[in-house]
Amino acid sequence: MFLFSNQLCRAESQKFGEYEVKAAFIYNFAKFVTWPEGHFRGGKNTIDLCVYGSGFPEHTFDYFYGKTAQGYTFKTKKLKNLSYINECDMLFIGSSERYQITQIINTLKDMPILTVGDTEGFGQKGVIINLYIEDNKVKFEININAAKKAGLTLSSQLLKLARIIK
Repeated sequence: MFLFSNQLCRAESQKFGEYEVKAAFIYNFAKFVTWPEGHFRGGKNTIDLCVYGSGFPEHTFDYFYGKTAQGYTFKTKKLKNLSYINECDMLFIGSSERYQITQIINTLKDMPILTVGDTEGFGQKGVIINLYIEDNKVKFEININAAKKAGLTLSSQLLKLARIIK
């Protein structure tokens, strides 16, 4: 958890932009999530972060280049539609998808994919982790029921830092 807090403080103190700080959060979330047993089988050595929608700067996800978490290398890809969603371990849902969020969550039903958003109301609609700004700081909320439905276990250390949605 020290790494998580340290990275946040460092990111804010260096006056990174909002989305660079959010990217650092997303990277750190992967360190505190346990996917179901066997999820990374078959020689898979990447955590595939898929990006769906728009509403964020294009370079935001360059942050992940060469990064690793839990022994897996991050790979990012932009999705034009949800037909390849089963290739994702994490899914960042852009604010442009606010009117389709219920449909997206229904498409992901029971899939072990960590969903992350940064749009008001996404957590209540079923996104597992939703980022928000409060007092000029990036914070996050966690929908525990959505995580359970996805078969994901979130570290108690992560839960302590979050606003919990039930």
